[in-house]
Amino acid sequence: MGRKTHSRALSIWANGERVGTWILPRIGADELRYAPSWIESPAVRPLSLSLPIGLNVAHKGLVVQNYFDNLLPDSLRIRERLAQRFRTETTGSFDLLQAIGRDCVGAIQLLDEDAVPPDVRRIQGMPVDHPSWITEG
Repeated sequence: MGRKTHSRALSIWANGERVGTWILPRIGADELRYAPSWIESPAVRPLSLSLPIGLNVAHKGLVVQNYFDNLLPDSLRIRERLAQRFRTETTGSFDLLQAIGRDCVGAIQLLDEDAVPPDVRRIQGMPVDHPSWITEG
């Protein structure tokens, strides 16, 4: 399936601070913009050396696509199982990370654009026999 008819975006968070936004435009290349509050934060750091910090700078293209793609398994079979398990439309990075990107490598969280992560100082758990842990077949 092709791209949606409108742009899509996920907010990027690290340790409770908004880092920026990952935009998947309707037409054109993936885009990453750092949040001004992140650029001014004492905790500021680039997500990757290939995505340096810059005010009013939009990183675009393969460098952005590759960064997010590398947060996921390389195996197409595993991506297909993830897509099936989480009912995503595609095995693409954006769709998969929209579904499962709340706990990524490097303390990164990917959330819907207007979502705010829970308090990072609070640990939430569920019983080990919780129904969501049980897989069929």
